Amino acid sequence: MENSTPQPIQQQLYTRERRGIFRSTEGFDTIARSKGLDHSFIKKTLHPFCAYDAPAELSARGEKDTTLYPDALHLVHNDNDQTIIGRSTYQSADFTGLRSAFFTHNYIIPSERLDEIVNHYSAWLHADFIDNYDIEQGQDLPELSSLPVASPPIRTDVVALLNTLNIDERMFKQLLFAVMTSVTGKKKVYISLDVPAEQISTLAKQLLEVIYANIPYAFRKMLGFLTFSKEPQSKKGIHVMFVERGSLRPGDRNIEKDFTFDLVAKRVTNGENELIKQPYFDFAWHNLNRPERAEHFYSFAELMLSDMNHIRQTSVSSYNDLAVFFQIEEGNESLFINNKNMVLHGLLEYLSLPGAMTSKVRLNDIFLARFDQEFDLIKQGEVPDLGIVEAFRDYYGICGKHNEGKIVTYLMVAISHAASTKRKEAVASFYKVIESSPKLSKAFFDMVLSSGFEKSLFEPYILEKLHHAPKARDVMQLVGVWGKNHPIVTRNTYFVDQAKSQLSVKLRKESEPVTAVNALLKQQLKIEEDWEPQGPGHNAVAPDYTVMDQLAYVANLFLLTELDLDTLPREQLLKIDFLQEQSEVKQWASKFDTRIKSQVAVMLAAYAWFSHDQPDESVFDGLSPMELDRVQQLGRQWLQNQIVPAQFGRLALAFYQGGQAGVNYPGLINFIHRNVQDHEDIYSFFQWSATQQMFAAGRGLIPAYASAIIFYFKNMDRDAFKKKDVVKKYFTSVNPKLKAVYAKAELELSSPFMKFLRRNSRQLVKMCMVVGVVLIVLVGGFYGLKATGIFDKEKVVVNPTPPVVPPVDESISEDVVVYADQVEHTEDSEVKDAQLVFLFKNAGTCEAFDASNITLELADGTDPKILTNLEPDVKCEVVVESDSSETNGLEDTGVAAGKSDGASKDAETEKGDSATTNDEPGKVGEDGAVEGTETGTGTGTGTEAESEVNSSGAGIGTDVKSGTGSETEIGTEEGTDSGAVTGTDDATHSGEAGSGGQASMPIINIEEYKSSITVKLPEVTLENLVGSTVKVGIETFTVMKKPSM
Repeated sequence: MENSTPQPIQQQLYTRERRGIFRSTEGFDTIARSKGLDHSFIKKTLHPFCAYDAPAELSARGEKDTTLYPDALHLVHNDNDQTIIGRSTYQSADFTGLRSAFFTHNYIIPSERLDEIVNHYSAWLHADFIDNYDIEQGQDLPELSSLPVASPPIRTDVVALLNTLNIDERMFKQLLFAVMTSVTGKKKVYISLDVPAEQISTLAKQLLEVIYANIPYAFRKMLGFLTFSKEPQSKKGIHVMFVERGSLRPGDRNIEKDFTFDLVAKRVTNGENELIKQPYFDFAWHNLNRPERAEHFYSFAELMLSDMNHIRQTSVSSYNDLAVFFQIEEGNESLFINNKNMVLHGLLEYLSLPGAMTSKVRLNDIFLARFDQEFDLIKQGEVPDLGIVEAFRDYYGICGKHNEGKIVTYLMVAISHAASTKRKEAVASFYKVIESSPKLSKAFFDMVLSSGFEKSLFEPYILEKLHHAPKARDVMQLVGVWGKNHPIVTRNTYFVDQAKSQLSVKLRKESEPVTAVNALLKQQLKIEEDWEPQGPGHNAVAPDYTVMDQLAYVANLFLLTELDLDTLPREQLLKIDFLQEQSEVKQWASKFDTRIKSQVAVMLAAYAWFSHDQPDESVFDGLSPMELDRVQQLGRQWLQNQIVPAQFGRLALAFYQGGQAGVNYPGLINFIHRNVQDHEDIYSFFQWSATQQMFAAGRGLIPAYASAIIFYFKNMDRDAFKKKDVVKKYFTSVNPKLKAVYAKAELELSSPFMKFLRRNSRQLVKMCMVVGVVLIVLVGGFYGLKATGIFDKEKVVVNPTPPVVPPVDESISEDVVVYADQVEHTEDSEVKDAQLVFLFKNAGTCEAFDASNITLELADGTDPKILTNLEPDVKCEVVVESDSSETNGLEDTGVAAGKSDGASKDAETEKGDSATTNDEPGKVGEDGAVEGTETGTGTGTGTEAESEVNSSGAGIGTDVKSGTGSETEIGTEEGTDSGAVTGTDDATHSGEAGSGGQASMPIINIEEYKSSITVKLPEVTLENLVGSTVKVGIETFTVMKKPSM
């Protein structure tokens, strides 16, 4: 059992004597002490406070009366919470009678008695001390059970005392502030009373009693003071020091940072001028003559701060709050009305502590009384301030369960009044306050949704929340949170409809909608998992999970109906997982209109095309021509930067035309040529294609594809066969089907002489044999005739016939030609714009030709013109060529390009003209053309007829080569004008030169050019176009005059 008897009070005496406890010679020393005091404590703690300096005022006049010298009462609390209270008095003579001295008597009060000063500070200020001691009585002093107290003086009027000391309201408040600040800080308080030196200590004690009466308990336990000092000096533990008049000198650097109160000069330094506005100091001033009320307040404050830390207990702001609360409790409502936010939030600071509802019942009662007052006000139509609503929210978080209904109703009424007065900002602010407290939010909206107020208090709110959700995932998250916290909302039609609507709106703004939708579907699973009951006995209403299915349906529907395929990357399309279920998606799409069905068909085809490892043309089954074109355009867009062997199969499908039309081979090759990153990749594509059914049939390539390859080499890659490394790598060891096409292409790119040699190699061999025999005969005959002397006869001068110079062939045989023409306008129009007309032999080339952007270099030398966004008039006609038009294995069949009907016609023409030309060599035609005949015969039967075109007409001729074998080459050139030159090679040459004129324009066979593209050129005249160069893509053409058709 603990000893309830407090420890005794110790004593110590100090003065100048013959000897002391710590010295054996005369001098100042402790002469007596209680046995409970340690010598070290006496030296280090007590001796510094054993001192006295006589007032200068009394010393100056040589005052001998010791009773006039003020005593120096000191009170100090050390670090061990022991209290030292002592008094030093002046002695005019020591034991020798020769020198003055002083006598100090100290009481050391144990820490267990510290609380006594709270209510008995007056007794401590009037403790009874001795002022002399005979050392012969011994060095031991008794321990005391209580502090001896002299009879205290009669209490005087506090206001009268302050008036006597010239302390007004402002200075009194400044003094209280300085004392409280010094107790908790490092600043000291120096007070110089405007009284004679002999009265300093007496009046200082009276003023200290007033100060103690007007500071809280925590400060009373800490305050240290000294009632008299000759000069201001800083001592540990001393907060308030009374000094002699005139000792507080202005500009003294030793005290410039401290509080000084010079009542003689009425000067205060470092005092706060705004203290009059602080509630506590105002409260203390009004309690000067009401000590009972003041003590009630300090008891109230001590109770309210009992479970708070030391900083709060010694903070002036704490007592400002508590002074207001105390006066409101007393009935001073003006303090609340003028400071509602401060009062309510101040109360919450105390009520929020653990156990506060029990220990601070008085504060809780004050808060609830104020809540009732505010509730009455909003019932009358008043809209509360945001701070008040926040205070009630915070109170709900502390102990709101006991008042939940009243607080929720208060908020509902407040929002309704704010909405009815069109105060949208207030409504939004109130909702944010509710949102910030999950518990309050749940209680509020549960009551709103279950009491019929959802239309006015829920629907506008939730619409605003959904509208301001940044992204689709935020809409889904919002639904998840509401479904978990308020399951009833998942059955609210308005909520579900708005959530679906806003989800679609947010998806339209997503930069990667497919990724966003996939994320939503994963988020759906997490939300549904979060909605699961958290444990057994969970009796809450479960959310309706169908709302999540509806949102997922909206997300998937967005992908199928509103996705912009033209800007959709391939990777995004392949992330749409539900496209794997083609039958289900098609069945679902059948419920929608034609546009949606078409969109779904395109997406399914594109998904199958790019998701299968080896797709074929079956991925396009069921597509209309328009859908096929759309999906292929999409595929080309995706493949244009990925022309690599792994994509060749998909690339071919991008130009598949369906049915008998097959593949648009020219367009395919042109696409590869324009977009391939490595130029040699196109040769790899040719090699790959030779093994594919879409490009090869039987023993050779499909004729249209072979023609497209030859066209590519002739117009886009003329130097391919000149590069040894390319030839060795791609053209030497290739598929036999492809090798024949390469041979034909190489032949087409050869010089005319090489073409002649290759085409007539066998005939030339036979001719050389014949010429050899003839030469042998002629040489033999020459030497035989020379031997007979026939060459000795007179020489006959023969004028040589000038050689016939064949006119230049101006017929046009290129696959693509371009000429300039005048744009047709009305008779009154003065505009003379020109246009370019591109003619094509091959419809595939026409379809792949893009003339919307061209570069025009005029013949007059001006800067090139770049024309963009043109609107060409495209007329591409598909022409189905016969199998004999392309070689199908040149080495096997020997069939070269040409039209059978033209060959027959030319053959007949040649046959009909042969007799005539033999009889009439050198005949000049009517238009100046020369007709001649050249005939030669070899081992077999061979005839060559070549037509030449003179300057004014087209030529009609046929190259026919016949041999003994089965090889035959047929080529046809047709013209429409008159005046043909026909010639037959023979051993002899004959004929005369005609006198034809020069050609005025080129001539083409219009039947060979079935396709055309016309481009109108604004602000360009016909004269500037002829002879100019036009660049389309990577191809360059020279613009000619409009040819004869």
